Amino acid sequence: TVSAIGVDNVAGARMAARHLAELGHRRFAVLSLQFADGSTGLVSPSQVAAAVYTGTRDRLAGYFEELSRFGVDTAKVPVYETGNDEATTRAGLETIFAADEPPTAILALSDRMAMVAVDWLTGRGLNVPGDVSVIGFDGVPDGLLCSPQLTTIAQPIAEIGRRAARMILNFDGAVRREMLDVQLVVRASTGPAK
Repeated sequence: TVSAIGVDNVAGARMAARHLAELGHRRFAVLSLQFADGSTGLVSPSQVAAAVYTGTRDRLAGYFEELSRFGVDTAKVPVYETGNDEATTRAGLETIFAADEPPTAILALSDRMAMVAVDWLTGRGLNVPGDVSVIGFDGVPDGLLCSPQLTTIAQPIAEIGRRAARMILNFDGAVRREMLDVQLVVRASTGPAK
């Protein structure tokens, strides 16, 4: 019942997963946005299926669809639900990297989480992307300030804003939905697997 302008989250997530898989990565972890209000921590498949937020569910579906094409057992890929903040993202990284075989690639559902991950990894002496590749999702300008600069799936943020303003100003009572394309922006935070 509400008009909306969004992006194809599944297609964007597929691009991100394909980029890393084509670089030879096979050990992945996902830093996720929330599936439901007020929860954080490792996520089970049943929690994913019951997700309240479709954007989160769609991005994870896109990652897993593409990783499966490369022979990755997605049941073994840890998914850590964060509050898209520094504290819960760091907690997720602590959990993920405590595993016997830590990931060589992080799929982050937001650039904010990805930038926290880059900072956390480099603070522990891990090289990004030499030891661990990190890719975000959003295309925020701060990704250029990250060291190394963040590889991301860029949304047309300004165009989404323009179209939303037009939709509001020209509202005629009809419900409209628009889907815009995303773009893979390769920078320095992703590289070949060891």
